[in-house]
Amino acid sequence: MHFRWSGLLLIALLAFCYLLPSQSAQAERINDFQVDLALSENGLLKVTETIRYDFEKVRRSAIYRRIPVHYKRNGKVAELAVNPLSVKDGTKYAPYSCRLIDGVAVLQIGDGKKPLSGLHIFRIHYDVSGAVNTSSTVPELVWNCLGSGWSCPVDTITVNLHLPPNIDLAAAKTLSYLGSSPVRSNSVGRIVGNIIQFSGSQLHSGQDFSCLATLPPILIQQPSFTDQLYLTLLYWRESLLVPAITFVLLSFLWLIYGRDPISLEATEQWQPPCELTPAELGTLIDEHCDKHDITLTLLDLAARGYLIISEVPHSGLLGRDDKDYCFKKAASPDPERLKPHEVLLLSSMFVANSKTHLSTLRGQYKEHMTEMRNMIYQSLVRDRYFVRLPQKDRNSFIVVGFLILAVGAMLLVTGAHSEGLNKQYGVGFVFSSLMIFIASATMPKRTKKAVTALRQAKTFIEFASSGQPAEFERIAQEEPGAFGRYLPYACVLGCAEKWANHFTGLLEEGPNYFRFDGSDLGPDEESFAKFDSQNFTYGVSLAMAAINLSLDSSVVVSDDLSSGHGHS
Repeated sequence: MHFRWSGLLLIALLAFCYLLPSQSAQAERINDFQVDLALSENGLLKVTETIRYDFEKVRRSAIYRRIPVHYKRNGKVAELAVNPLSVKDGTKYAPYSCRLIDGVAVLQIGDGKKPLSGLHIFRIHYDVSGAVNTSSTVPELVWNCLGSGWSCPVDTITVNLHLPPNIDLAAAKTLSYLGSSPVRSNSVGRIVGNIIQFSGSQLHSGQDFSCLATLPPILIQQPSFTDQLYLTLLYWRESLLVPAITFVLLSFLWLIYGRDPISLEATEQWQPPCELTPAELGTLIDEHCDKHDITLTLLDLAARGYLIISEVPHSGLLGRDDKDYCFKKAASPDPERLKPHEVLLLSSMFVANSKTHLSTLRGQYKEHMTEMRNMIYQSLVRDRYFVRLPQKDRNSFIVVGFLILAVGAMLLVTGAHSEGLNKQYGVGFVFSSLMIFIASATMPKRTKKAVTALRQAKTFIEFASSGQPAEFERIAQEEPGAFGRYLPYACVLGCAEKWANHFTGLLEEGPNYFRFDGSDLGPDEESFAKFDSQNFTYGVSLAMAAINLSLDSSVVVSDDLSSGHGHS
């Protein structure tokens, strides 16, 4: 008798242990899973899921809807773009987040602050691009309606497919799959009114449900450029978040630190701003001190009487050049009248004597160029044309840009392995770094004094371009030296040819600081027989281009080659 009762007790305990996990598994379930699929003519699939989820007495911080975005189709791996739009819990919007993990868009509903229990009706709305395969002979829609990530059973699932109005529902071939490969059961969707309906019941946890619709050809069009742009922006909206924040911050910084002041002061004089050297004016225009700006310093010093430039014959470097340029000092550098970069240029050219040649100077100016460039920047800041050193402003933003780019690269590397939002944020950081690089050029800030000087330079350009002939005749009579004096400014402002055209036939003789007759004599020892302002300016332009290319060249002309023009 004791043995029989012990046996019955053992059987009861085993039965209880057997039933316990079954009851636990049944404690949490999806009573009903409804899916509305609305397919548009451009292939965009709008998905609305209504999930009746019964937690019963289980308390969870969140649930996870796993949407497969990678699957094989015709031997190729297709990728969908899933764009969550909204999630509701009952009638209220619910917090959610979405990230890509191993080919699955994981939609987390709930933030852990408020536990989920009892009966909830979740309504999820999202768009999908790429769900229709248009590369095959006929358009084909394949959609995994449930996914295989649910850890609880699903009592019933209903899928309503809404096709575009131009498609005959009877012409669409449909099929639904219940279960996972290799064991699958399938059934044909049925037409109910103006929709195609698929349904299934008693799905176990982890069991998926998919539907397929083969559509008539040519009725589903490829997305237009506007549609593709819209879908791309939706898919990469996380990537756009960082650039959007960057744009706002850069705009704020530019308004506060980079925007030039507004000056409404009018200028009536046509002359360029001669308080600035051509090198300084060229730097002020584009906020960069280019080599061309520094080279024009030679022409300006010649125009101001400190230098004479002569074109002389030359046997050429390895026989390829037939011209050289002789520089003769006409006046000693005056630190009180010259800018620091001008003093450095003259003192470095004439070290042991008062005459030198371009072939001799070639290759000796790399370090001087850097020093003169820094002097020009510092002079413009000291004289209050720039608020700060432009190169420091640019360099600061470039350094920040490279740091942002490094962060983006790291996120892209980690995102390539994890397929989470790191990839999208990585793209966003890369775009932000490019924005910072571009913005670095706009951050140097000019002063009101600089804006006035630039307006004066613009007035000179307009005068050189469209001035009246009578005005130039008056200048040629009253200020015959104006042509040569302002020619360096016309060169740096890009209007030298127009400036020269206006003086055609108006001057009996031209500037004596630049010679093309092969003479390197003093200014009073020879003059031009006839002056042509256009030919003169063309020759000066060619000479300055040659000097610009050669002055800091790494090629140094040897003594035997440089002696071909007969230095004295």
